[in-house]
Amino acid sequence: EIEELEDGCSWTWTTQNGVEGYKVISKKNGNSIFLPFAGYYDGKDNYDEGHYGRYWVGQINNSQNDGAYFLSMASDYSKREVINWYRYHGFTIRAVMDK
Repeated sequence: EIEELEDGCSWTWTTQNGVEGYKVISKKNGNSIFLPFAGYYDGKDNYDEGHYGRYWVGQINNSQNDGAYFLSMASDYSKREVINWYRYHGFTIRAVMDK
């Protein structure tokens, strides 16, 4: 799914309802999703809201018991990458529905 988002979609920086993030539009069918830069939670505190978007991709790191992969995006540069981090962080979960 992440590869489909990266390779098969256009990404536009935008603000929706006062929240900054990317509007991602499928080149295949024109469907879109808004990925807000919600930051992340570590305990009770939210960090980097409005500056970073971090989305779990649903794949754990089998070589690291407490690790999983997430899509990382930053507002100050256009680079997006999938990296490994500790699962106890409160990253955003991208809700999807298969039809």
